[in-house]
Amino acid sequence: NYFRASDLSEVVEHLKLFRCFLENVSRGDFPLAPAIKWKVVSQKGHSVVTFCTWERQRLLAKVAGSFSVVPLNILSADVFPRGDNVVLGIFRVCDTKGRPVTDPRDFELVGQALQRALEDERFDFLPLIEKAKRQSRSVVSGIEFPTRIAIDNKTHPTYTLIEIQAPDRIGLLYDVLSCVDRENILIPLSRINTQAGAAIDTLYGVDGSTHAKITDPNRIQLIQKHLKNAILSGGAAKSQ
Repeated sequence: NYFRASDLSEVVEHLKLFRCFLENVSRGDFPLAPAIKWKVVSQKGHSVVTFCTWERQRLLAKVAGSFSVVPLNILSADVFPRGDNVVLGIFRVCDTKGRPVTDPRDFELVGQALQRALEDERFDFLPLIEKAKRQSRSVVSGIEFPTRIAIDNKTHPTYTLIEIQAPDRIGLLYDVLSCVDRENILIPLSRINTQAGAAIDTLYGVDGSTHAKITDPNRIQLIQKHLKNAILSGGAAKSQ
């Protein structure tokens, strides 16, 4: 719930961001450009990135891809859709050494990548993410544990829960969300969390055609298989 997660000062800042976005839309200069605000939280070792834009297909994947091209690690994410097709997203990110993001060039790179992806449906993040992986000098944590993918239709009355636990890496969330999109699954809600090198994500999904829960056992098995391939193989994995 948005109001449980936000204090009064944050609500005020978010309203200002909504106003900025809608003013940009009304001027017509860049109607698809998101409004983005960065806040460095040094004492907690991360930066908070808040964005406001139109709700659309593959939005979460495009946001995740935009962070990956720097590259930045996504520590947590909350996305709140509104009734007027506008979305508020709050991402907590750090660099590959676990430090807050402070370089304005990184801010600009994320904003440019996201705007290009929103304006061009064919925009391909994979070459940029692969380049970021090659250039990154991050130290691998060495944490090893099996990837776990569970699909749950009992917990929530409306959504199928896709629960993922996997070692974190550059581009992981982008690969997961791109795979979900290929499976024709809509993700209205999500809980993204990274702790000590482990990605622990819960996606609340529905079938992209019927907007109902995904209940077919064969389809569920295929989704789990394709997600595991995407997690283990990265951008090279595609659903067959």
